[in-house]
Amino acid sequence: MDPNALGSNEAILIGVVRAIAVDGNGQPITFSQTSLNGSYVFSLVGITSNGHASAAVGKFSSQSIFGQTSGSVTGLFDSNDGGSVPSNLPTPFGAPTGPANFSIKSLGRGTLSIFITNSAGISVTYSFIFYLGSPSFGFILEQPANDGSKRGRSGPFVQQIAVPPFAVSGINGTLMGGTAVATAASMNGLVVLGLNGGSDNFGIFNGAEDLESPGTVPTSGTFTVTDQNDGRGTVTAPDALLGSKTLAFYVVSSSEVVALGIDSTNSLPLVVTLDE
Repeated sequence: MDPNALGSNEAILIGVVRAIAVDGNGQPITFSQTSLNGSYVFSLVGITSNGHASAAVGKFSSQSIFGQTSGSVTGLFDSNDGGSVPSNLPTPFGAPTGPANFSIKSLGRGTLSIFITNSAGISVTYSFIFYLGSPSFGFILEQPANDGSKRGRSGPFVQQIAVPPFAVSGINGTLMGGTAVATAASMNGLVVLGLNGGSDNFGIFNGAEDLESPGTVPTSGTFTVTDQNDGRGTVTAPDALLGSKTLAFYVVSSSEVVALGIDSTNSLPLVVTLDE
């Protein structure tokens, strides 16, 4: 018998400890509603209740008033539940779609609730817990939705540095990055892309990707900014890019984008962060 094995009356408690954010003088940072102010890009990965990989990327903009105990957000996101992709991507939330509100405690722990109408026309409220590291970044964890769905998606959100309007003509250079996966069955990968943004919000790219299986695979395609105000766009890769022929991306800055495969044939959606 393994001497390190647990006995019948023993158990292990696994938890997460959050470090307290401190300023340059080592003093704890006190957060308030106005600490979450501006536009943020987020990426989430998790697993559905039936074991399928689930991922989402999107953007939200917060609005808070000094002295109030809560604030509101508006935004949009793209998602893929193991190949189940909404027909109305991107999915909007916040006014005028429906309520989307948040609150923050002094140590940076907050709650967020957003109301959406899914592609079947059913109203759903998603709930989240988040922690702020600073007013420019944090981490978010999805809670069970009021329709009974449980995805447990989690990931970072970072302040969107780039300022609208967004245009393909300003997207040039070389981007590289790796994937964030949701299940052990997902295929990790690395990719390098050379971008050449043209006019009319349309550009081309050429590059290469390496997956867990040996060998470098060439890739190429086009990219388009579909929303100049929010910095959302799409990538079309005829021979697939990290498992998807269509991806949605959100611009964080002039040197960083976050993308997600939104093919309905892609049962293992990947989130990839690309940096210059």
